[in-house]
Amino acid sequence: MYVAGQFTSAACTFGAFALTNRGTKADGVSSRDAFVVKLRTDGVFLWAASAGGAAADYAAAVALDSAGNAFVAGSNPPRHTTHTRGPAPVLRRV
Repeated sequence: MYVAGQFTSAACTFGAFALTNRGTKADGVSSRDAFVVKLRTDGVFLWAASAGGAAADYAAAVALDSAGNAFVAGSNPPRHTTHTRGPAPVLRRV
């Protein structure tokens, strides 16, 4: 099972694993970063990855190909974007 979305806090946690918001400024205000999470069918966390930067980033949908590769659809402005990975593949712009 996959879940995609966005977060505006400085970090987004899934159990003991945390994704850091790359748009957090010195004053503590954060922009929106996108994430995708994979869970087992019983809801146990497997991995998470995020993409974001200074602008607002959104993940709106996840699709899988026949090999099980996840593709995330959304908005990811081209400037100031970094990607964070957990035990998952890195999110890439296409």
